[in-house]
Amino acid sequence: MRKSVSYHKEVWDEDRFFSVFTQRKNELEEDGARTMLQWAKDRGLRIWWGSGTKNGSFYPMLDWKSQAHNTFGVWTGWKNGHVEIPFAKFSAPFQQFEKKRELADRISRATGEQIPDDRLSRFPSVKLSALSKKKLIDIFEVFDWYIKTIQES
Repeated sequence: MRKSVSYHKEVWDEDRFFSVFTQRKNELEEDGARTMLQWAKDRGLRIWWGSGTKNGSFYPMLDWKSQAHNTFGVWTGWKNGHVEIPFAKFSAPFQQFEKKRELADRISRATGEQIPDDRLSRFPSVKLSALSKKKLIDIFEVFDWYIKTIQES
């Protein structure tokens, strides 16, 4: 007789996320994750918390004209905390390849990490440890542009 295994998924929240995050990551990565969360809150974005059994995440969501728009996701990570860019889930106008490429180019300039074309239908990521204060400011400018572009479309 085979036993069934039950995986109880529980939605994460800010306290749980950072409790796990601080156990796994260094102070620089934690500061980066907290700064990204605060950036989203300052813009009135809705925070969608993940429901993973071992790894937590949060995604700032722009709710605009009855549609939810993904921005980025921050993960507690397996080996490294990382920021995921969910190109595969982007809504109009960022469903178009040209707009995805423009966003990817802006992210690449901000982070110094290239995003190849074959990743524009996936979920590429950047290590939080690679995002200095200057690079965080630059990536926030990219996502401010992203939000403005959605709102003007």
